[in-house]
Amino acid sequence: MVLEATDLSLHLHKSYELLSQLALPQYPDLNATYIRICQAIDKQELGWSFYLCQKVSDRLSWIHQNKDTQELQSKYDAWARLYETDIGKSWEIIPRNAAGMLKQLLPRSDIFILDAGAGSGMAGEALAFQGYNNITAIDLSPEMLEIARKKQVYKALQTANLETPLTFCEEESFDAILAIGVFTYGHASPVGLDNLLPVLKQGGIFILTVRLSNKPMQEAFTKLPWTLISQQEYTFEDAPFHILAYRKD
Repeated sequence: MVLEATDLSLHLHKSYELLSQLALPQYPDLNATYIRICQAIDKQELGWSFYLCQKVSDRLSWIHQNKDTQELQSKYDAWARLYETDIGKSWEIIPRNAAGMLKQLLPRSDIFILDAGAGSGMAGEALAFQGYNNITAIDLSPEMLEIARKKQVYKALQTANLETPLTFCEEESFDAILAIGVFTYGHASPVGLDNLLPVLKQGGIFILTVRLSNKPMQEAFTKLPWTLISQQEYTFEDAPFHILAYRKD
């Protein structure tokens, strides 16, 4: 993960500019070379940068430890290009089965679906495979959304923080919401549920995942105006997960 990056190209340009002046009296060929280097820097063909990086050994542990949403966003931005390589094969069954659960509950392909915390678009791909064609993606990480955009399964993509009220759409805009891998440690809190429920239509379906060990989040589910209508259990990285489907009352 890149913690800090600074472009030092102006300093590099100044160094070669001074060298070209020093070389001019006795070494005109070297002077010309230094000038060409300065021109390459001006054209951004050559540069000099400083990077401060952190090596991550256990990405799942790392991604679950965040002091705020800004840190979470920075981590997912850094992870975006390798995300599916790292977790894709073992995780993909979860969004695939969540999409299958929605197909059983709301089979019409033209319903409006919100993929909340869409990430790289794995749930969107699973929904598209089931025939759904009106899918909107929101995520905290712009870099993850860029990966999702390339899959061409979403009608719209928006950067959004679930910890604040959602303003990109009207209330009761969606027939279904999926939040796969979102309400977990170091990610969205129960506040995110309060911000998502208003954009779900009355009688709409909300499908989400939760670790069985995450008791505080499960307790939060019991306080919301919805009814549990379906659930399945899976294992990811040796941790049991529930996929839960609720109907908004």
